[in-house]
Amino acid sequence: MFHLPTPRAIWRSLPGRWASHAESAQVATLLAACHALDVAPAPLLEAWARDSRGRQGRRLTQAARHLQAGGPLAAVPDRVPGLMRDEHAVAVRFGGMTGLVVPTVRATLAAEAGAEAEARLRVRGLVRWAVGWSILAVLVTLFLATKIAPQTKKIWDDFGVELPIATARWLEACAWLAACRWLVVPLTVMGLVLRFSPAVRQAFAQPFTRRRRIAAALDTLAVAVAAGQPIHAAAATLAACQTDGRLAVRLADCGTRLPEQDATAGLLTAAEGRELAAAPAAAAATLARIAARRRDALRRRTAVWQRVISLGMLALAGGFVFWTAIAFFMPLIELTEHVAGVRP
Repeated sequence: MFHLPTPRAIWRSLPGRWASHAESAQVATLLAACHALDVAPAPLLEAWARDSRGRQGRRLTQAARHLQAGGPLAAVPDRVPGLMRDEHAVAVRFGGMTGLVVPTVRATLAAEAGAEAEARLRVRGLVRWAVGWSILAVLVTLFLATKIAPQTKKIWDDFGVELPIATARWLEACAWLAACRWLVVPLTVMGLVLRFSPAVRQAFAQPFTRRRRIAAALDTLAVAVAAGQPIHAAAATLAACQTDGRLAVRLADCGTRLPEQDATAGLLTAAEGRELAAAPAAAAATLARIAARRRDALRRRTAVWQRVISLGMLALAGGFVFWTAIAFFMPLIELTEHVAGVRP
């Protein structure tokens, strides 16, 4: 029997869509569990792929075939792009290269369940809200600038009413917006590229997510140090697992320096470097504590920016509506007085 695809199924099968955060976390959890139980993950991935739809199902099949062919676990994120998000892919790469798959994935998922999850939800909600209202504002403004303003100006010119300064400036602004309406085309193209090209979207978002990636790197280093690995060797290995080039350079530089010099590598601040150097025996706990502070600071910073941007956009929209109301009603008052004979 034929069934029409649901909107969710259509969305999951769209090109340019990588795994969602939940799907990525599930894949990382499955790989870590199989590694802990010494179970081959390929059959489980194949069974999962049969129950999945869209591109994620095909990615699961590709990952299963890679592992069946004897491919290393650390190479799964590279062989199957889009199967996992960056933070989970880094955890699987690093765990596969060091044998610490379970603690690395566990630390990554545990960190995401706290302040980082709240910050992610805030950013996602803010982006959706800002994009939605921006599109609505652009459409309404273009309609006013191209349809309403010319007709209104013609009516006022026919009556010979001298326009107030606010109305004249509003008409000038509308004329400028109407002349710049061609900008909608490149902005639409840019939006489509960001939507259907995950690689471009990832490169665009990297500068804004680097603080979160640094906190995740500190958590991973804490896991490695707790397992008895030297911090310099772990930093060098973690650098090879990164997708963020600048963070990879910082980690590689950190791997060649002494702990008290980490601040010069851009990974730790000077105070954090001294804190790490002051307690070499408790380096793992110190790194985990620094990562937790970084995430808490990121959560607070995200909340502040969310309020600032939201209030700024509301103030901008309110100011434009108030300006439009003044621009329309002030000439109407003068026109009414002119018709009534109050003004010559």
